[in-house]
Amino acid sequence: MTQSSLAALAVSTLVLAGCGGSSKPMAVVPEVVHLSQTSAIKKIEAEGLTAVPRTLHSTTTAGKVLAVYPAAGSRVTKGSTVEITISDGKSPNDFPTPPPPAVEP
Repeated sequence: MTQSSLAALAVSTLVLAGCGGSSKPMAVVPEVVHLSQTSAIKKIEAEGLTAVPRTLHSTTTAGKVLAVYPAAGSRVTKGSTVEITISDGKSPNDFPTPPPPAVEP
């Protein structure tokens, strides 16, 4: 075998073995929609990721996860941030309408 053939074989072997790619550990974003905020954070952190909760006005039960980004099943670098949208249990219509501005004579 020639030297160039040996080099090509070595490179092919490394790529097939997965040594030619990124050396950063990866994680899969877990499915957390419909879980409680506490359960979702535990599940995300168990994968080596960091959960960042955001609240949203929704009539869904307060404290339930409405959405996750990146989407469940996405492969991300361990330590990455995963945003979870949490219902505050309040409809946007639950908030009083501010009074109209005063009209000057």
